Amino acid sequence: MLQLSSAHGASELVRLNTSLLAEETGIHIGDGSMGMYERAHNKKVYRCTVSGHSVEDKDYLLNYVRPLLSTLYGVNVYTSELKTRKTLMLGYESRRVVLFKHDVLALPIGKKTRIRIPDVFLDNISLAKLCLRGLFDTDGGVAFRNWKRRSYSYPVVHFTSTSLELVSQVSELLESLNIRHELLIQPGTRLFKAAGRIRIYGKNGLERWLAEVGFRNPANISKILLWRREGHCAPGSSVVERMGRLNSAETCASDLRKASSIEGRRRDFPIAKATF
Repeated sequence: MLQLSSAHGASELVRLNTSLLAEETGIHIGDGSMGMYERAHNKKVYRCTVSGHSVEDKDYLLNYVRPLLSTLYGVNVYTSELKTRKTLMLGYESRRVVLFKHDVLALPIGKKTRIRIPDVFLDNISLAKLCLRGLFDTDGGVAFRNWKRRSYSYPVVHFTSTSLELVSQVSELLESLNIRHELLIQPGTRLFKAAGRIRIYGKNGLERWLAEVGFRNPANISKILLWRREGHCAPGSSVVERMGRLNSAETCASDLRKASSIEGRRRDFPIAKATF
């Protein structure tokens, strides 16, 4: 537990479960947002949201992120779906949480162009790993490329962000964990912002990532389990299709459920180490 407080009404948020907080912060940095909005009679609304793909991220959002938010902050989380954009969104309204995230964790309200991992997590490698996992489960993932005439058999763990400071932080953390990776900076243009890209290549790179950090999102876990079982994982398949193929192997399906369920969390961070 870590005692954290804010000078602007968020002092109720003390002695939070820091493991949950670190991972939730990674999720927020990746696919979250927060803001203050005006309602009738000059009433301010403080809102946080987390968004993802309505198919690929549905299980992760509804069965992992939603209970994580409820457990961590004690908030009522609502869901909404934008079918035209294939987007599923979780949201909650809480002045104390928004002020806590902004005042204590220094997370920005509004645009996240210069967002960074809070120092409180960088100072603790176990918490930093959890934050990384939340980041890669939302703004990153795993894919499989063609390799030596073998279709879609070469794993690549990837992460992209327009916050160059965030990408630099991630690269430094990976170096401290002895995870070899490639860092590419794509310069900005008149139409597109500069972006940083991180890639972890090959089976050894994937295994090292899983041992140190791992995934929680079934969209990523199902790809890895299918690759382990069949030796390849082609792009274009949905998590539903991959789950259907894995369900014929009960051990794989059981591993997937354990890895992506908040109830399956162990005391320490490396769930994926035990799962894979």
